[in-house]
Formats: sequence, C-alpha cells, structure tokens
Amino acid sequence: MPFTLEQVLKSKTSSVIHSVASSETVQNAAIKMADNGIGALLVIDNQQVVGIFTERDIVNKLFKACLNPCETKVSDLMTRELIFGKLSTTLAEAMATFTQYHFRHLPIIEGNRLHGMVSIGDITKWVLTNQEKELTYLTEYIRGETYY
Repeated sequence: MPFTLEQVLKSKTSSVIHSVASSETVQNAAIKMADNGIGALLVIDNQQVVGIFTERDIVNKLFKACLNPCETKVSDLMTRELIFGKLSTTLAEAMATFTQYHFRHLPIIEGNRLHGMVSIGDITKWVLTNQEKELTYLTEYIRGETYY
C-alpha cells in the first residue's frame, strides 16, 4: 500500500498553516518566513487560497526587477496558478509533481478544505524516517530479535 500525503501531514511536528494576505508587503511576508523558518506562505484572502508566496518569488521576481520590498505587495509577486495535492496523493505522485513543475511546496486541499501544506523536505524526512524503521525491523527479524 503506497504512502500518502495524509500520513506525512499527520507526522509533521506542527499543524500550523502559515499564510499571508495578498495586500501585505513583501518585507512583512519575508520576515514572517524568516521568523518561522519556512520557505513559503499560502496567500489567503477572504478565507480562500489565492496563491503562494515563496523564497523563489523574492529572488526571481523582486530582486531581478529591483523592486522595493517595503512597497511591493505580495500580490505583485505571488504565484496565482496553484497545483494542489489531496490527502490521498501518494508520495511518488507528489515527488513527480515537485520534479515536473520545479517547486518545493504543495498545498493539500480536499473537499474545499485546506488541510495543510507539505514541502519536499517534509516528504524526504518522512521517507528517511520510515526507511530507518523498516531497516531496524528487518535487521531485528533476521537476527531473531523480533518477538510476536
């Protein structure tokens, strides 16, 4: 049975969905990302996800155009066309999406409800943790240390 984004979301240490309004300045959004140690914010207006704002938006759009982060709004730089994952999206599907579209964050929306967001780092951590558990289990099994 393939692992899903629902399992990754449940394993995250924080269920906080970090967001910003599209009317916020880029400076405030960047400070929020830095303070929380994250690379992306969902852009939410009137309880609707309208985009995503990432570190790459700052580097590729703000600095390239020599814009002032204190005056530029998130709405001027955010990515509006989002790709969403579902709780049932497999990790292989999510990784293929990251690779195909060259991004690192995937909002999880199902049934018109925002469930969270996973990053490529969240998935990598989840896969490594579960591989370590499986390796430990198999090693104990081979050594005869597993008791049922």
